[in-house]
Amino acid sequence: LLVACTVYQMAKTKEHGELSLISSMAIKERLLINKLACILKTANALDAGKNNLIQDFTVDIRDNMIIVDVKTSKEPFVELAAFEKHKQIFAETFGIPIEIRARVSYE
Repeated sequence: LLVACTVYQMAKTKEHGELSLISSMAIKERLLINKLACILKTANALDAGKNNLIQDFTVDIRDNMIIVDVKTSKEPFVELAAFEKHKQIFAETFGIPIEIRARVSYE
């Protein structure tokens, strides 16, 4: 049930209201669903262009910030734009800012 609600929460847009099942859950479960959906949206942004550009990535916490360093085969314009769209929601949800840094590998 938590997985189904998380997927719904991840896929919903502003036009959709909150699923009545979610609104009837305990606050702890609702927070868990929101956090999981936020993580999945952020991860999904790393392949927003559906081109599998990200070859490798690392996640570090530095200076009270989450830094996602990605190694790509070419400039990930769509992925960077999608990540920028979701980073504010991530910061609001978890209380810590998140940034992405892309490094193009010409190997």
